[in-house]
Amino acid sequence: MELIRLRFKFDTFLSSYVDASTIFGAIAWGIRLLEGEKELKKFLEAYKNNEPPFLISSPLPEDECGKLWFPRPQLEGSVLDCSQEEKENNEKHPCRGYLRKIYPIHKQFKKIRYLPWEIFNKILVGEIKTEKDLLKGLAGYLLKREIKTDEELLEEKNLQKLLECYVKKSPKLVETDATVKTAINRLTATAAEGQLFNETVRISPKFNVLVAVYNKKWWDEAKKALRVVKLGGNKTVGYGRFTFEEVSDDLLKEIKPFIENPTHTAITLSPTFYEETIDIEESFYEPYVKRPAVDKTYGYFDANFIRLPVWKNILLYLKEGAYLKLKKPKPFIGCLKPALEYSPQSGGKVIIYQYGYGFPLFVKENT
Repeated sequence: MELIRLRFKFDTFLSSYVDASTIFGAIAWGIRLLEGEKELKKFLEAYKNNEPPFLISSPLPEDECGKLWFPRPQLEGSVLDCSQEEKENNEKHPCRGYLRKIYPIHKQFKKIRYLPWEIFNKILVGEIKTEKDLLKGLAGYLLKREIKTDEELLEEKNLQKLLECYVKKSPKLVETDATVKTAINRLTATAAEGQLFNETVRISPKFNVLVAVYNKKWWDEAKKALRVVKLGGNKTVGYGRFTFEEVSDDLLKEIKPFIENPTHTAITLSPTFYEETIDIEESFYEPYVKRPAVDKTYGYFDANFIRLPVWKNILLYLKEGAYLKLKKPKPFIGCLKPALEYSPQSGGKVIIYQYGYGFPLFVKENT
C-alpha cells in the first residue's frame, strides 16, 4: 500500500461542500470520458467485490506551515460529566461548582472541528479515549504542559480564551459567501428584468486529500481522470475548476502503520456506509442523511438526457470522525452502494452507485 497526499487548488467557486464521494464521482466520470463505459464498469466492479484499488479521505485542511489537520473524532463521555466529582467530594451538591466553572470552557470546546496531528496521534495510540481526555490533551497542547486532573483543568483561568483563539486560528476548509445572479428568460435568452437573486457559494482556495493506493494501475487512470473533470455542481457555468499536485510529507510515514494494521477500533476520515461488521451500539458517530443529485453535466448528448432522474435515493452516512468498534478487524470499512436504478426507453437497466468506503485509521490496541 502506498499513501499519497494530494493538494487541490481551486480557480473558481464551489457550489457545495466536497467530500470523498464527490471526488470519487468525479474520478468515475473522468474514467468514462477517457476510457469508455466498459472500463468504468471494471473499475466499479473492484469496489463492489470489496477490493478497492484505492481509498480517498475527505478534504483535510492545512495550516500556515503546510501541516495537515484531522477531523475531531466522536469520543465517549462528556466534559460536563461530574460523576467523578460526586464520588470524590462529600458536599451536598458537588456538581454545581464544577459545572459553573467548566461550562464556559465547554462552549468553546464544542466548536472545535479539527485537530493537529500531535493530538490526533494520541487518540490513535490510546492515550486519549474520552471527551474529557481530549479536553485535557488540548489544554496541555495549548499551555505546553501536561494536565492530568480536573482540578488542574479548572484552575487554569486563561483556558477559555486559549480555546477561543484556537477555534479562530485553526485552519478552515471552506468559507461561505453569496453572489448576486440575474434570472434568465429562457424564451428570449436575455436577462429577466428586475429579477436578481442571491446564490450561496463556497470559497475554498485549497485543501488536501489522503489516498491509500492498493492498485497503481487504477490510480494512474484516476489521476488522468481528475485532470478532465470539475468538482461539485454548476460545472456548466465554470464552478469547481481545480488543479492538483502530489505533496511530499514526512507525516505520511507516521500515518501509514495506522492504515496497514487493522484492529477492532477505527476512526474514519471520510463518510461511511454502515455495514454488519460495525458494532453500532459500541461505536460513537454522527449520522446524517444525504440525497445526492444525479450528475448530468456530461450527459447533454445522451438521447435519454431529459429522462434522467434528478435525484438518487436517500442515503444514510456516518460522518467522518466516526469512532467505530468492529466485530472483527478488517482492512476496509463501508461499501459501494447502488443509489438508484432506472430503465431508459432504449431498454435495459441502469444502476447508479454511491461511494461509501470509510478511510480508516486504526486505533492501536493495548497488548
